[in-house]
Amino acid sequence: MDMAAEAQPWLPTPGSRLAELVNSNQEPAEADLLPVAQVIAALDARLAPVQTEISQLESRLANLRAQESVLADYRAKFRVTVSPLRRLPAEVLGEIFEWTLPVYAAAGNEYATYCDFSLGLSPWVLMRVCARWRAVAIATPVLWAPVVLIFSSDEQLRRYPMPLLQTHLDRASQLEVSFWGSEKVDVEAQLPALQLLIDHAHKWTELAIVLTPALFPMFSALRGDQLPALRRVNLTWHDEEGVFDVPADGGPASPLPLRTFETAPVLTEIGISLRKCFVPTPLPASNLTWYCLDAPWDVHRTLLAETVHLEAAHITVDFDSDVEWPERNAEDVVCLTRIRRLYVSHPEILEYISTPALQEVAFRTDGDDLEFIGSLVRLIACCFCSISSICLNGSPTLVGVTTILDFAEVLCPETVRLAFNVSEIDWEEVKRILQCFADPMSKRNGHGIRALALLFDKKNRLDYELLMKMFRAREREAAEGCVLRQVHLIVENPPKKWTASELATFHEFLAQDKELDVVYCEAGREFAEALDDWIFFL
Repeated sequence: MDMAAEAQPWLPTPGSRLAELVNSNQEPAEADLLPVAQVIAALDARLAPVQTEISQLESRLANLRAQESVLADYRAKFRVTVSPLRRLPAEVLGEIFEWTLPVYAAAGNEYATYCDFSLGLSPWVLMRVCARWRAVAIATPVLWAPVVLIFSSDEQLRRYPMPLLQTHLDRASQLEVSFWGSEKVDVEAQLPALQLLIDHAHKWTELAIVLTPALFPMFSALRGDQLPALRRVNLTWHDEEGVFDVPADGGPASPLPLRTFETAPVLTEIGISLRKCFVPTPLPASNLTWYCLDAPWDVHRTLLAETVHLEAAHITVDFDSDVEWPERNAEDVVCLTRIRRLYVSHPEILEYISTPALQEVAFRTDGDDLEFIGSLVRLIACCFCSISSICLNGSPTLVGVTTILDFAEVLCPETVRLAFNVSEIDWEEVKRILQCFADPMSKRNGHGIRALALLFDKKNRLDYELLMKMFRAREREAAEGCVLRQVHLIVENPPKKWTASELATFHEFLAQDKELDVVYCEAGREFAEALDDWIFFL
């Protein structure tokens, strides 16, 4: 019914008693009660059919909504049947699935990803979508190549169920194994998993393992002929003091040798991390292209003398810290004809090697930069090698940096890397080094240096004013033709003492187009990758 066409007693005539009552807070008289009751009755009579009609329309709308939902659902299902994704060839879908695998660079990232087993991670999550995805995932061996087993003492964290692990290993044609053993976890929980992995050792292409004394007997029974595809190894000993062969006659204990990798036919890269004592680990030296090892110098020397294809080495001799270096003779010098990337923990190492192809060199320094640089200058003079980059790792000093600049014509580095990688950084020394690079390069001989890289581990107490002064100076000289046109700044943590305004100005500077290329990385994968890359750590 059209409300405009019917009588509407609830709209009182202006100036009437009803209008006066409605538009005020007056107390109604006895005579007003009946007219008001009549208006209310008229409203009730009109409201009832309106509410009935609304209810009918709402019911009708709800019915239409339900129909819409059902029809839309069917429509979506039929559209999916002709979607390009469903028509993708299995090979293409398999390549897409590869991108679902977790990406990590450092051990800490791997631990955070896999310490708590979850079916929500690839490849298992792909098995729960549809039959086709399941079939493609099963038929894509590369999805099953990475296998990470972490044994944590945290009882809240779930471990890889053995039946699923068996299935995982069966589906892989090659395996990139990461096994985190722990002395804090019952060995009986670890041995079955290790045995499963060993049963598939012929598939291993990469192995990263944290080995404990209790796991040693089972693992050490492996031999090279069982590892036909193993190319890369990263071995960490967890409390290796427990790995000893105690002679029956009560003589001194000696570490058991680990001969697992001695005859591995294609093993080319190996890194071994030792914490308390050296464990003899014979290696296929003639195969190696890269090794990273802390061992007595005699062990290194023997290994280096047998290498033929070695291109990168991270040589640490901390187990010789209390042993005098042997007298240098010409026959003691090992010629490494192919090595291009070299890290050494002690300057004396450079006196016993010849490296005609050396291009990148890194030192561990604790204020003894000059000893390394002096040994490097002598090495270059003897071998005529051309150095493209120099890295000082640990506690670089101003004296060391300025010496590199002053000897630039001899050392000829294009890149200088300074990694402040100690628990307590000397920030006053950092300021002096930044000031050095804020001064004109024309004051020194470092004209050939094209890139400067700075890395700061742990706390970040960089001086904002001095850092920006250095950047401005380098930008100004780059515009004037100085070849130093690139600065990398890599920090593990953001600067805590910078103001919001300083941070904003810093990031504005990074975003500007300028002659100087400034690259800034904060934590994350870039930090871990840069540190390992600078010191050739496997």
